Order: sequence, then structure tokens, then C-alpha cells
Amino acid sequence: LDLQEALTIEAWIKGGPSQKNYARIVDKYRYNTHQGFNLVRYPEMNSTMLDFFSTEDTKHTYGGVTPTFDENWHYVAATFDGDYIKIYIDGRQENRVQLTQHRSIQLCPDYFAIGNGFDGVQWYPFKGQIDEVRLWKTSIDSITIRDWMHKKISADHPDISDLVGYWTFNETQGSFTIDSSDYGNHGTLTNMDTMACWVTSHVPLVGDIINDLEHITAIWSSLDSSYSSILSLKSNDVAGDTCIIFGHDNEEVSWSSSDIPGSLNILYRLARVWRMEVYGNLTASVIFDVSQLDISDGPSLKLLKDPLGTFANADTVHGIYDSVNQLFIVPNQILQDCCYYTLGTEEDITAIESDQQITVLNEFDLFQNYPNPFNPKTTIQYVVGAHRDVPLQKIDISVYNIIGQKVCTLVSKKQEPGKHDVSWDASGYESGVYFCRLQAGNYQDVRKMILLK
Repeated sequence: LDLQEALTIEAWIKGGPSQKNYARIVDKYRYNTHQGFNLVRYPEMNSTMLDFFSTEDTKHTYGGVTPTFDENWHYVAATFDGDYIKIYIDGRQENRVQLTQHRSIQLCPDYFAIGNGFDGVQWYPFKGQIDEVRLWKTSIDSITIRDWMHKKISADHPDISDLVGYWTFNETQGSFTIDSSDYGNHGTLTNMDTMACWVTSHVPLVGDIINDLEHITAIWSSLDSSYSSILSLKSNDVAGDTCIIFGHDNEEVSWSSSDIPGSLNILYRLARVWRMEVYGNLTASVIFDVSQLDISDGPSLKLLKDPLGTFANADTVHGIYDSVNQLFIVPNQILQDCCYYTLGTEEDITAIESDQQITVLNEFDLFQNYPNPFNPKTTIQYVVGAHRDVPLQKIDISVYNIIGQKVCTLVSKKQEPGKHDVSWDASGYESGVYFCRLQAGNYQDVRKMILLK
């Protein structure tokens, strides 16, 4: 576990405000000899930070901003590749620092510790709970971190060959904890009661069925909203050990006429389906971003839910269609454990598709981003018009904040006529309302986007 050139540390933690300053989550570090690395409590921000000494005898400290010692579960992670350090809290990148020159970590001869650390003078114990500790000899990218924070590590992980330590703490008793990586770095519990120290964890991790789905996300007590593809969930009353985890089956975001409720007026449903695992009692708003769907009658939309996922006998739930933001919202929905959800419509989609087939792309257009609200990524679709005399059009797409200041440019180049899309990663931006503007010659259009962290 003597990592020098690159690393990723991940853990789920739950610690209270009485936590001792600089308490160690993961530690292979000695301050008085300027060696090693750790993931530690950052008392100035009540958050979490990566701390290490480089071979040039320089101390490096980089922290997050979200409070992680509020007696709720939080996912914390840090990555290092010699050039960049990134800090993640609850799946969001909260700090990204480029080093002035390539660095390596100074080796530390001390043992690798979880939940405590000794700096050569005193100990820094962690007061709280720790679960799912993972150590990698590579810097994992942000998408993979977000995709796997709610899942157990398996052979399907894209960086599985670089996993050097994985402690799930599922033993329930005893003085040892198993390292589930190929390295077998099993841990010995020190100065701990071999029965009382093992407690039930309520970390939002998925079960075996939903583990095979895509874009898995969760709402738990430290996060009151989240999204998977075009489906968002928002709840303001998540507390304690209550959480919901959901993901989709990776089918197309398009309409299907198969497996629809025969006794109702539903003519089509989305091919994509979401499954939910609910722990505790949870009421939330279910929000579909329908801006990329072919619809003209928003009020004909219905939420479909079925415990089997076939939808032939699905229940239908009415919602509210927001025509401005192109959202279909079902407020105050009591979510059911192990239930499948999708979107249905009473509208004849084939008629819309027939009209679209004869449409010529001779105009510019900017569509509503999806998902919306989003966190932290969203996709923006737009149409570049076809003009006989100007084969390539100069396109500028920029994002502005609520007071009209430009915060970034997404596109600034000539493009072929047709449909295009661009993604915006809003990591590092504050929650709030933003505006996306498309400018092409004399054409201009604006769409409102909501970043909800």
C-alpha cells in the first residue's frame, strides 16, 4: 500500500460535530517526518481533505466544502495522479487543483490505518462510523466515481486491475476485517470491542438486482434530490436512515407500444424503465424531463408504476405538465420498494413522427437541456439550419448566470447543418438558475437551466 505516483481513496463516513480535529478516515502518514498520505477531517470547513507530503518535502492539503460531520452518511473521495488533485463529496467534484509541477508521494513506513492515525506525537481517532473503504493505485475519473459510489465493487469496474484494498466491513463480529481485493491486506481491529464496534450500516448501496442497472443514483439524508437519465427525484423530508436508490435498464429513451396497460387509455410508454429500492418511508416528487421526447400534448402524460416491470397491469398516476420547462411532475408520490417506473402517454405518437419525417432542417433551434433540473451534468441539443449559400454556420453556445455574466462557452465553431448536442459539466458551479444562449448570425435563442445540488 505504498502508493507514490497515483491513488484514489473512497469511503462512506458518518461523524458528528464533536469529531476531533484532523481525525483520520484513512491514514498512512507521519507529520513529524513528512511522509505519506491520508484522508482526514478538515476542521476549518467541517469537511474532508486529502493531505500528503511529496518527495520534494512539500506538504499538500486540499479539501472539500460540503460539511461531512453532521451525523449523516456522506461519500468522500480523493484522487491524485501526480499533476492533479480532486476532492469529491457525495459524488460531486468540489475541488480540482493542478500542481505547479509533477509530484510523487513520499513513502511512509507506517502501517495503513482506517479510523485512526499517529503523527509521531499523538493519535487522531475518528469518532463515528466508516464503511466501504476502497484504495486504488490509479486516479479514477469523475464519471466512474459517480457510477460506482452506490455499488459494491465487482469485476465489472473499469479500473478493477488497479484496486489494491477494499474493506466492506461485513464481518459483523470479531477482530479482523477482510480485504476483498486480490492483495489480501486484511485488517486487525485494535483497541476495539470485537462485538460492540460492529454496527448495522445504512449506507445507500444497491442490492443485487438494481446493481445491474445503469446510471444508479440515490437520495439519502445528506442529499435531497438526484437524477438518473431524464428521471429526477426530489424530496425535502429525507432523514435518518431513509434513502432511495434508483437506476435504469439502459433501453432507448423512445416510445414503445409493447407492454402497456390494456384496460387504460395509454397508447405508448417509454422503452426505458427505472427500478427503485426504498429503505424506510419516503415521499418525493417524480420529475421527467420530456424536452427530448416527441410529444405535443403534455397533459396526456401519465406516470406508470408496476411491481413486476411488465406494465401490462400498471397503475397510472396523474401529474402536472410544465410547458415552459418541458417537465412532467408527479408531486408527493409515496415511492414503493422494488417497484418499476416509467412514463406513459395517451397521445398518438405515430402522427407526430409522420409530421417530423417531412420536416426539413432549414432553421436554427435550441432545445431545452436534459435532465433539467440537473446535477452536475446536462445535455443541450440544437439544430443548425441548412442554407444553400453558406454550407457551414458559425455557432456560439454560452452559459450565463442569473445576473447575465457569461460563465463558460460550450461551442464556438462552424458546424454542418443538422442536429447536434453538447454537454455541460457544472461541477464547481453554485446551485441556481443559468441561461444557455445559442447565437448564429442574426438568430438567437435562450433556455433556462436549473443546477440543483
